[in-house]
Amino acid sequence: MDNQTYELSLQDIAIPPIDSEPQSHEGPEASVIGQPRAMAALSLGLGISAKGYNIFIQGAPGTGRRTALLRALSDYTVSTGVPQDITYVSNFSNPLEPRALVFPPGKAKQLKQDLHELVEDIKRLVALHQESQSFKDKKQALVSDLEQEENHTLTEFESQAATEGFQIVQLNDGDTQSTDLLPLRNGNPTSFEDLQGMVAAGTLSTEEWNQIREKYYTLMDRMKAVFDSLKRARIDLDKRISELQKEMLAPVIQAQINHIKTTYGEPKVIQWLDELAADIISHIFLFTKDRMETESRRRKRSSLSRYGINIVVDRSELSKIPVIFENHPSLVNLVGSIDPTPGNQEDPRTAYLRIRGGSILKAAGGILILRAEDILEDEEAWPYLKRVLQTGIVEIQSSQGPFGPSVLIKPEALEICLKVVIIGGELSYDLLYQTDADFQKLFKICAEF
Repeated sequence: MDNQTYELSLQDIAIPPIDSEPQSHEGPEASVIGQPRAMAALSLGLGISAKGYNIFIQGAPGTGRRTALLRALSDYTVSTGVPQDITYVSNFSNPLEPRALVFPPGKAKQLKQDLHELVEDIKRLVALHQESQSFKDKKQALVSDLEQEENHTLTEFESQAATEGFQIVQLNDGDTQSTDLLPLRNGNPTSFEDLQGMVAAGTLSTEEWNQIREKYYTLMDRMKAVFDSLKRARIDLDKRISELQKEMLAPVIQAQINHIKTTYGEPKVIQWLDELAADIISHIFLFTKDRMETESRRRKRSSLSRYGINIVVDRSELSKIPVIFENHPSLVNLVGSIDPTPGNQEDPRTAYLRIRGGSILKAAGGILILRAEDILEDEEAWPYLKRVLQTGIVEIQSSQGPFGPSVLIKPEALEICLKVVIIGGELSYDLLYQTDADFQKLFKICAEF
């Protein structure tokens, strides 16, 4: 028989999307018709949600196994409906262990927008507050009280120094200004160089010279203690002004966050929003214009990014359970990854933004489809997948390699429900069944085509 050449379009040879209407190019002999046992096994596996009832579709290429799976999935539903959005947020008490939060489909996007608007509102609120007359009056009262204390302390020390025969002077050396003490000679401040000249000329005794030096060092120690106390008082003033801001702004900020809380009923989300409110109030200085301008020069990512949400899996546009076909099931593609640190100045509380979800999380609550030869190629991927199916727990881990993140973070583990379908030949099935005891427990359904 002469060989015949056929011309195929790209659509004819491409693997169809899993949610598209299946089109078989395998001919009548590959139809699912005539394979009732395989279809029954496939339907049984899809219908059982208990752990261990994952599916291995066994058969050679051209036996209709893919077509059968697509047809079975086209009518597949679960009572729980579309699974939840999966997100990570900052853990304010332990920034290197980001918190995982889940939401009904679409709620994660809504919270992301709510948090963005909250941050912008607080920026405006802080700016208006700093210009308000009420705040200015209270701030000025604190400043005036401190200045009175400073004047009293300095006047008292100047009096002590004068009694000992010294005067406080300001010395200028180019752009540098310093404070020093000079001995008084005949009522006039005199440098130590001039006093040494007097000793050499015999107009000042060595004994008197030594007494002046001893008094100088004693007074310098006192002056240093005085200036240190004034510096601490200034730092304390900054804290008191910050506390004043918190006291005046806290009720308004808390009211805004309480309003956001009414939209989200999950206790874990409510708890995180309460922690968010406490952190914002404690770090209200982050919202000041000067602070934001300084940070924009030093960091690629603002510290205010800690008050956001990283949507790892968004199901807002999904109308049915997710079905994910992973063509390259490496460990990273399956479990996800953590992006490298975007610079040495990263605020650890924004590290949650570097988390990326893999196909396991994307398929959580639905179906993950793999080819046997692909999953067995990666020596780390297959053991990890089995562990997920055994425990129902997914952990995204930092890479510690030379190109991994310099700051290692440990995102909170997620508990998921997942059904895995592996497509492979008879040899792959026999190899796994005979050599891997876990396989027998995890893939109790075999649909033979």
